[in-house]
Amino acid sequence: MTMLDQTKFVKKAGEYAIAVTGGVTDRVLLDVGARYEESLSRNLSSLHPDEISKRFGGIKELLWSTKYDGEGVLVFYDKDQDYFAFTAPSGRARVGLPALDELAKKLKKAGVGKALFRGELYLPVEKGERRPTIADVVRASFATDEAQVAKLRIALFDILMLDGEDMRDDAGSFRKEWDKLEELVGAGAKDQAHRAEGAVIAGKDIEKIFADKVKKGEEGLVIRLLDKADGFKIKPKQTVDCVVMGYVEGEVDGAIGVTSLFGALNYPAKGKDKEIVFQSFARVGSGFGNELRQELLRQLKPLKVDNPIPMTDSDGRPVWFVKPDLIFEMNGEDLIPADSGKKPRRTQAFSWDEKKGTYAYSGLAPCPRMVFPTFSKMREDKDLDAGGARIEQVMEKAKPPAKRTEGPKAPKVIRRSVYCKGDAVRKLVITERAADDETIPYVLYFTDFSPARKDPLKVTTQYALSKKRRDALADALLEKNIKKGWEEAGAEKSSAKAPAKKATKQATGKPAAKKSAKPTKAPAKKATKPSSGKSAPKKSAKPPAKKPAKKASKKK
Repeated sequence: MTMLDQTKFVKKAGEYAIAVTGGVTDRVLLDVGARYEESLSRNLSSLHPDEISKRFGGIKELLWSTKYDGEGVLVFYDKDQDYFAFTAPSGRARVGLPALDELAKKLKKAGVGKALFRGELYLPVEKGERRPTIADVVRASFATDEAQVAKLRIALFDILMLDGEDMRDDAGSFRKEWDKLEELVGAGAKDQAHRAEGAVIAGKDIEKIFADKVKKGEEGLVIRLLDKADGFKIKPKQTVDCVVMGYVEGEVDGAIGVTSLFGALNYPAKGKDKEIVFQSFARVGSGFGNELRQELLRQLKPLKVDNPIPMTDSDGRPVWFVKPDLIFEMNGEDLIPADSGKKPRRTQAFSWDEKKGTYAYSGLAPCPRMVFPTFSKMREDKDLDAGGARIEQVMEKAKPPAKRTEGPKAPKVIRRSVYCKGDAVRKLVITERAADDETIPYVLYFTDFSPARKDPLKVTTQYALSKKRRDALADALLEKNIKKGWEEAGAEKSSAKAPAKKATKQATGKPAAKKSAKPTKAPAKKATKPSSGKSAPKKSAKPPAKKPAKKASKKK
């Protein structure tokens, strides 16, 4: 009996197929997997690199393994049935991967009947290329190119079940399992399926191993204690120096201070005027003490300049731009390359005119993303002229966006509807402008004004890339906000519209024509009797229309 729902799978390349959800039908297997994932997450803690020697220096033996930047998967194998990789509890499943085929051959050769493992689906680092991330793994998983799918590898690091033996509770036996994994699938990192790279060493040597891994561009280490189930993941600390391009102010512990800093990186100055272009990088709101927040506000307020474009934080508070004079250091867990997603991640770029003391919006350009950025400290020892905030810290061969020869075209209003109810007014305005790679063509503004309300004015802004989406958003706004009692300004009232609708039906509908014919004929009969003394036939209505025409032609 199969453990997979074949109807959920979509074939991608060769024999490889993926079910996004619900691919695994065996509820017991999913439950075992979900419980294991919960336990793994609970027992695995993050450790800062600065704490390595303090935490592990006195431990005689522990296990290190490479931290792969991929997708965690469970792998089920049954020599008489299925073998597949899946996640729990979602049931996302993969079959037909070349890495799975290789793993099945190794397990069959080792005489394994049935097993359940935990591993990592990852992409190897290629010489001269950046380290692939989980985003690259997901993209390769949905690729239709067999060569790209064949690059995916599986590194196993734990055994849950093996030929009827439950090996989940491995607090004191993990070293035995680690050696068993190498016996079953080997430790060759060049294989498509292998045991995760790692070894048992003294705690004092972990710092050196970690430094070597970081130097090679790898993500980090996973440390496993051999006498208990506790583990630690260690990733390199990412540090970037940024120029303060803006700030947000707000209430801080009963006073007003800086709630976040808007950091940017600069491209090398070019041209006669040495114009500097800044790439917005990250906004940081954590890592400050309350006193520092207030002190920063005192330093930054005198540096305020006109905003080149309106910007707000996630709470709607304005970002105030400042002269690029101050440098600060931020820390983060990782840097995600700009091209790691389906589309390059781009942020705003601004040129700074030192003579005028103004910024100008330059466009969008690719920029990496810092994961969990945190303020570290101000860098009074650095400045822009000495390269204190250069973009090369995060990108090689970075290029600023092409300078605009003209600004974007002004939007035009394509719809304006106003609705009234007493003193309250609600208005829908839709604008359109020529779309390009930096412009969303349709913007919808819904204004709700009520003078009796505590906050009299509320504005909702929505965006649409297509006409279909635009119309759907407009319909939803009106359906939600314009109900009984609201009247559209400038439109006829409903009582005045009713007769017009009836008149139209009489003019076009057949039943209405028959009813209206009788009253019009009766007056015609009475009018013709005095002039001719005969009953008025149906033709009597036509001659009056023709006779004046003939007389008029005779007079001419």
